[in-house]
This record gives sequence, C-alpha cells and structure tokens, in this order.
Amino acid sequence: MVEQETQWRIDGKVASHKGNKEEVVTANGARITNRQTYTVNYEIKEIGKDGFVKLLLGDSEGVQRTKPGQYIERITASGSEPKVQFRCNTDCEIVAYKIVNNHTLVEPQRIVRSGNNNHLVSFENAQLTFAKSMYE
Repeated sequence: MVEQETQWRIDGKVASHKGNKEEVVTANGARITNRQTYTVNYEIKEIGKDGFVKLLLGDSEGVQRTKPGQYIERITASGSEPKVQFRCNTDCEIVAYKIVNNHTLVEPQRIVRSGNNNHLVSFENAQLTFAKSMYE
C-alpha cells in the first residue's frame, strides 16, 4: 500500500479537512463489530458551502450532513473489519465525539499514526482519536 498526502489535518481535538477532494478520516480506538448497532455523538463545527460530512461504520453509511451542529446517529456496523470513519468533500471541522454500544462506552486509545509521514502523534479527543486514511 502506498500512502498519499490527504487534505485532512489533525490538530489538538479537531480533525479538519480543507479543499473539495472527497476523503475519509479514521477514528482509532473504537473496537466495533459487524452487525452490532452503535450510537455515535459528534459535532461538525464548520462545513463549506455545497459540501457534506457523513459518518461511516465499515460499509454502513450514516446521514449526509450539510450544516454545522451536534449530531447523534444510531447505525449498525457492516463489513469484515468495520472502522469508525467520517467522509467529507469540502472544508470541514469535526470535533469531540463518542461511540456507545449496548450502554458500554468504547474506550479510546490516544495515539494515531499519521497518514502522510507514518509517525506516531498524540491526538487527544473526548472519546476517540482520528487517523488519516490510506490509499493504494
């Protein structure tokens, strides 16, 4: 797999995307299971005109969001190794969120691997952390 530069930036407690290229950012630390239902809380602080942000749990897609705000989605994970991800195609900022399965909080890890330089970096979030997506 070859890693490519993405337009996602991870800074403090914010994952931000700049530009109009559609890309995905992955949350580290959540152990999710295929065919289990999760409640995900997140906030979109900023979103560009005519753009969207969408929550993904593996192959399952949440609601396409086009406005800033705090959101709660209940979604069933699918796929062989599902991950918590967000897809965006515009300037956006996604901040602190958590994921709950059957009233059990999925505990975070506080380390992410940077997608563009493969270094471990610290990124603390309220519950989960982000990692840049990797492309072939």
